[in-house]
Amino acid sequence: MNTEYYLAIDIGASSGRHIIAEIVDGKIVLEEVYRFWNGMDDVDGSLCWDVNRLFNEIVTGIKKCKEIGKIPSYMGIDTWGVDYVLLDKDDKILGKTYGYRDSRNNGMDEEVYKIIPEKELYQRTGIQKAIFNTIYQWMAVKKNNPEHMEALAKHEITPIDLVVVNLYPFRETVAKPGVTEAEAIENIDIGGPAMVRASAKNFKDVVIVTYPSRYEGLMAMLKETGDVDARTRKELALEAFSHTAEYDAMISDYLKKVLAE
Repeated sequence: MNTEYYLAIDIGASSGRHIIAEIVDGKIVLEEVYRFWNGMDDVDGSLCWDVNRLFNEIVTGIKKCKEIGKIPSYMGIDTWGVDYVLLDKDDKILGKTYGYRDSRNNGMDEEVYKIIPEKELYQRTGIQKAIFNTIYQWMAVKKNNPEHMEALAKHEITPIDLVVVNLYPFRETVAKPGVTEAEAIENIDIGGPAMVRASAKNFKDVVIVTYPSRYEGLMAMLKETGDVDARTRKELALEAFSHTAEYDAMISDYLKKVLAE
């Protein structure tokens, strides 16, 4: 029996490492395969990440796995949850790849609160305040690098304000005579419910539609007013959360039935 290996790549603020895992006698065994230095570079007075170097380090670590004969079947990468890279329509990097410690973020919280009060921001996101949070970094872009915002507009990269999701037909699938367990599992939607819930949570900014019966009415409202009113947004969010709850319940009931057989 061939051994399966699992690779975890952790990119931290000061170092990165590749950890390979395997199951031996029912236990998880970990081995550090590769470690590399990491840090932000001073680029014209700004603290930035060297994305190309990081990518090369990731590739080097994967090659190390091959050298020791432990080629991973699965791989996962974790980095920082607040930093980002702006890309144009051709996937080329726009501007600098700023790091979260860059001083451009200073004072951006007060700029954000001119648009949305701090209390409301927390109510809508549930994210603890830190001056390097992405929303403050984005405000820094808007204030200090308006050309980047202009570039996004030029390439027609706009914020998402409407999400329409039709989940995998799990109910219809398991209702078919002779359906196999594999077929049922294959029709469990994963990404769809996550997108629905994320959109519903942000219903003030994103209209989430989960039922085709809503299409005609929403199209008429958009044609007449150009927007969706606050009450309808909240109703749609409620429908979305109810829909995913029902969907999860169907899956749970199916698995209970399978186990009982």
